[in-house]
Amino acid sequence: MAGMSALAAEIAWTGTAFRTFADERPEHERWELIDGRPVMQASASLRHQIIAGNAVRLMNAALERGGSGLIAIESFMVDIAEASPGQMYVPDVLVVEPDEAEGQENATSVPLAVVEIVSPSDRRRLPRSDLRRVEVKLHHYRALTSCRTILLIEQDRVEIVAHLRSADGWTEQRFNDPDEPLSIPALGLACTVGDFYARTPLGQRR
Repeated sequence: MAGMSALAAEIAWTGTAFRTFADERPEHERWELIDGRPVMQASASLRHQIIAGNAVRLMNAALERGGSGLIAIESFMVDIAEASPGQMYVPDVLVVEPDEAEGQENATSVPLAVVEIVSPSDRRRLPRSDLRRVEVKLHHYRALTSCRTILLIEQDRVEIVAHLRSADGWTEQRFNDPDEPLSIPALGLACTVGDFYARTPLGQRR
């Protein structure tokens, strides 16, 4: 991605230093390491939290039906240092093996799927960059060999962009109709776009 090499050259923090820093912060604070610099995330809106809760519910129901043993959880750190030094993110939802969520570590490096609820702060350009925060995070999620699914769900309008990996590489699908079916075979998920917006004003417009 254009501009990524220039950003990488400015890495200031290591993952180890950041994790020590994050462990010492109050539990209500949510920090990420983006291009080597710690960034505190804005507090999530009620709609943001409802959409994240819907995603967890939909994904866990699908995973349980499929008997995969995988689990969807909220706000667990993803360490991307193996693929991209200086990057540690906290997606809104991710799918992992149960052992990853129940161990002593507070981060995983092998998520199978990640969900980002895109808010206005995610659209801001990063300092010294022409890239937006969500663009940088998407680029690095796609670099993880374990990751098969990335969902970018807009908080303020009905739109979901699904990035799906197959043997031929990544494909992108965009959904804007709440009644449109959304299928993610890797998770066994089959629902409608509007299901992710249930119990929000956007979901009531169906």
